[in-house]
Amino acid sequence: MRLFDKRPLGLVLCIMLGGFVLFTCGSFVFRAFTVLCAALLLLLYIISVIEKRKNLLLLACSVGLCFSVLFSNLYFGLWFNAAERFNGEVNVEATVCEIQKSSSYYKKIVIKTDNINGEDHSSYKLILYVDANDEYELAVGDGIKFKCSIKDFSDEYAHYSYAKGLSGTCDDVKELTVTENGRFVPEAMFSQLRELISRHAKMLSDQEAGSMLSALLLGERDMLSEEVQLSFKRLGITHLLALSGLHLAILSFALEKLFRILGVNKNIRIISTIAFTLLYMALTGFPVSVMRAGFMLILSNLLALCFRESDSVTSLFVAVALICLISPYAIYDVSLWLSAFATLGIIVFSELSAEVKEKNKDRPKLLSATGTSLMVSAFAIAATMFITQFSFNGISLISPISTLIFSIFVELIMYIGGAMLIFGWILPLGLLLSPIVKAMTLLSSFLSSFDIFVSKEYFFVDILVTVLTALFFIFVILDIKNKKSFALIITCLLAVIYASCGIMNSVGKFDDKVVYYTENKQDVFLIKSSQEASLISAAQYSSTTGYNAADILMKENVYMLDKYIATHYSWKLAEELEIVLSTVPVKELYLPKVQNKDEETILNKLMASLKDFTTEIKYLDPTGTISTGSYKIRFIHTVPYGTDTPQSILMLYGNDRKIAYISSGILNGNERLKAYEAMNQATDIVFGCHGKSYKNKAYFTAEIENLEKIVFSSNNLTIPSYTANYYIKNGCEIHSHPKESVLDD
Repeated sequence: MRLFDKRPLGLVLCIMLGGFVLFTCGSFVFRAFTVLCAALLLLLYIISVIEKRKNLLLLACSVGLCFSVLFSNLYFGLWFNAAERFNGEVNVEATVCEIQKSSSYYKKIVIKTDNINGEDHSSYKLILYVDANDEYELAVGDGIKFKCSIKDFSDEYAHYSYAKGLSGTCDDVKELTVTENGRFVPEAMFSQLRELISRHAKMLSDQEAGSMLSALLLGERDMLSEEVQLSFKRLGITHLLALSGLHLAILSFALEKLFRILGVNKNIRIISTIAFTLLYMALTGFPVSVMRAGFMLILSNLLALCFRESDSVTSLFVAVALICLISPYAIYDVSLWLSAFATLGIIVFSELSAEVKEKNKDRPKLLSATGTSLMVSAFAIAATMFITQFSFNGISLISPISTLIFSIFVELIMYIGGAMLIFGWILPLGLLLSPIVKAMTLLSSFLSSFDIFVSKEYFFVDILVTVLTALFFIFVILDIKNKKSFALIITCLLAVIYASCGIMNSVGKFDDKVVYYTENKQDVFLIKSSQEASLISAAQYSSTTGYNAADILMKENVYMLDKYIATHYSWKLAEELEIVLSTVPVKELYLPKVQNKDEETILNKLMASLKDFTTEIKYLDPTGTISTGSYKIRFIHTVPYGTDTPQSILMLYGNDRKIAYISSGILNGNERLKAYEAMNQATDIVFGCHGKSYKNKAYFTAEIENLEKIVFSSNNLTIPSYTANYYIKNGCEIHSHPKESVLDD
């Protein structure tokens, strides 16, 4: 039973991770298999405990952990899914819990239902979208009632939404009325306190420094610019902005140091730390990563207070079990598992490091500290890479180093910022904080501008990551004799993964490729050529335009755009561009030249909304071309905003291809001669669906030589059978309303 002597809970953690994946994604057979594995593990461990009569506390933790995960899944299956429980129109009475960041067109409100159709046990958290122009103003704590149907989330956002404790969305809302104003909602009290501290931070420093301090201390990231958040994502250090054990550890360490300087008794220090941890968890809104760290800290302090010793591994597993019991929806929260596994990696390395230090006392302190920091980062990444690789779109090549560098900035900002909040009226600490935050954001923007983000499209990387994860857990579970050598193997394999990704990223070049997508009157061209990528958006703009463009970029594994080209102005253009620019860095943004007052107003609004982005704004030249890789783009015709349905004609010139794009309605209009001139030059023609659906039908009867493809997405255009036969006979492909791209040769 040596397997259970040293690390009895390491295997439980493996089972827990497998259970998380299989329970949430798998079939009944997979779920049953997971339960049997967990039961077998517990049986073996019980035998071990009976034989040796020790580790009873760890046994209790193991049992509690497995049952908490099982309870979480039962909770979801039997009670959580409101959309399955309530079909059709329902009557809802609810309390407004949170009003989230709104667009110009709607407000996103989180409500907690008091009852649905008067049934028992119908308290859910739901999303309610309210028109921003409605005559009433909802506030946190208001009681409301309305009729609606409850819908589940799409597959893409389901796990993310479930992780927030949300059960569904309210669709087709009717007869919404406010029944009571200003109910007491605990969340609202702490939300107002967070807002007060955030305002205080900005007053004592500036907008940028105050927003960064609010994000690091309180998790209020909405005030950070989208470009800063994108830079952190590309550097692989988003976890530094998301509240976690790191932030709580920094604050609790500062509190401990202060108490020691003041000579406070140890027991009082422990009790004060526990009280501070509970207050901080409440103030930040109980995010699961902070709850994990908070429960660990509380348990470690309680063990130290009662038994004069603590066990980090036991505290970690008890904390995860408590979270799953208190907030069953936490099993869907990737941040919990990232936080738990990263902490496990740090604990494992810390124990190894303590043994190594005893043997290398004479090593220079600076070299030792630097090496230790890098190894801590490596072990945390090794523990979490499996989740990172299979949960996100890619990895940052410099995340181990960037984590180390920016952690120093985070500590400085939190220490100086915390002191500023307390002593800011006496000492001008804001003058010191602002340049540090500025240096941090400039460095992050500079580093993220390089091609450092690698998609997860390489299959061999998945294999290496799986092997790395297996080696890490072997290290956790088994009593390895030569730990230093085994740790070195893990570190080297991690280095191989990053080196492989870097090599593939540098040598892998884009093939010349034009991708055309069309959906809901939105035509998008993505051009990938000679290590450049550009996107042309020809759309009758809607609230989904930006999201569709972002989805296309992710689908095509494009993580940096050289050019984003909008063919028309629209009142929703600013919203579209904010979404795209917060998804990938865009070097240059091309817009049509302003031709009337409406377009000038739209441009001014756009410039104001994009002031935090470093994207360079340029204007389309009707007489010139735009180069992207080996392709050139020429705009032959565009319609100014407000004069007609936004129509366009453009040409894409490649090495051996000439693609003509003709938007809907042009073959009926005055510009049809320009359209035929473009078509006569083309090897491929795309009749886009951009524009209104014309009732009258236009016929495409031209017989153009050397055409290779014709794509019909336009709703008002048809082709006679004799014309179709002519093109088919000459080897031309004809595609009507394609669901997938047909230009990506």
